[in-house]
Amino acid sequence: LADIRAGDLVYDIPSGGGYLRNFLPGDTRLCGVETSAEFYALSEMQPPDEKVLCEDLGHIPLPSSSANKVLSLAGLHHIEDKTPFYREAARLLAEGGTLCVADVLEGSPPAGFLNDFIDKHSSMGHRGLFLTQRKTRQELESAGFVVEYANPISFAWKFPSLEGMVSFTRLLFGIDKADGPTILKAIEDILGCEKVGDSYHMRWGLLYLRAVVGAQRSPPAILQNGAVK
Repeated sequence: LADIRAGDLVYDIPSGGGYLRNFLPGDTRLCGVETSAEFYALSEMQPPDEKVLCEDLGHIPLPSSSANKVLSLAGLHHIEDKTPFYREAARLLAEGGTLCVADVLEGSPPAGFLNDFIDKHSSMGHRGLFLTQRKTRQELESAGFVVEYANPISFAWKFPSLEGMVSFTRLLFGIDKADGPTILKAIEDILGCEKVGDSYHMRWGLLYLRAVVGAQRSPPAILQNGAVK
C-alpha cells in the first residue's frame, strides 16, 4: 500500500523495537521514531542514525519535507488526539509524500478482544482508542491530506500449534490473569481460529489508510514527442 521504492526515506512512527527494517528493501533509508525509552533501547538492530526518541508525536524532531513515506502500524490507538500526529506527518513529508496507517478498527473483533478480554486479563490493562473510517478520514483531511484508500483488511496470524498460538498471544499482550484454556476460548469466541493444513490461523484485521499530502496529484505532463515528463 505504501509503494516503497528504492532510495525512499521512510519514517516509522511509532517504531517499537525497530522491526520494520527486516521487511524493507536494503536500499531503503529508514528512520524510526519512538516515544518509549524501553522500545528505543530494544531497537538495537537499528544503527543510531536510524532512530529518534521523542516525547510527543505532535512535535517530532525531524526536518520538514524530508520523508517520502511515513508509516504508522498499530500504535496510534494509544493516543487520544491523533490530529497533531497527522499534522506532523504532513509537515515531515515531501510534496507528493504518502502516509500509510494501519490500526484497529472500532467495533471490530480485534477491538473487542483488546478492550474487553485483554483489559480484564492483563495487569497492564488495555483501553484502546481505535480508528473509525469517517472520523479518521476527517482528521487526515483537516491535516492537509487527500485520502486515497481507507478499508479494513482481514488476515490471519499463523502458528504451527495451538500451544504456540496461545503462548504468543499471552506474551504479546501481557496476559497474566488467564490460563491457556481461557486464552484459547477467547481467541475462538471473539476472533476465530481454524486449522488450515498443518497450521493454525488466528483471525485478525486492521483498518488500512493511504493518504497523500496536498491536492490530488496532477496527471503527468505529455511532451510533444509523446514522452511523459
